[in-house]
Amino acid sequence: MSFYDLYASRKDFDYDGFFRRVAAEDVLAVLARERLGENDFLMLLSPAAAPFLEAMARKAHRLTVQNFGRVIFLFTPLYLSDYCENQCAYCGFN
Repeated sequence: MSFYDLYASRKDFDYDGFFRRVAAEDVLAVLARERLGENDFLMLLSPAAAPFLEAMARKAHRLTVQNFGRVIFLFTPLYLSDYCENQCAYCGFN
């Protein structure tokens, strides 16, 4: 499924109505799950999830360490000439 397909499927979605229906118990149930669906992520964005920001941060940290470990990834481009074909707007080689 492309991004546009996902966007088109949610274009007429009633976000305000969905957020009004989310309760604190729903947010706690989502935080207890290991795999989240689209509506689960929306519940974590709802106003009912505001009191659970610390719990969300702890879970995000746990999953990050579980998936990537305690490492730092650095990206250093190696330029062998002053020519680049990427045409990045921010780069001096453009």
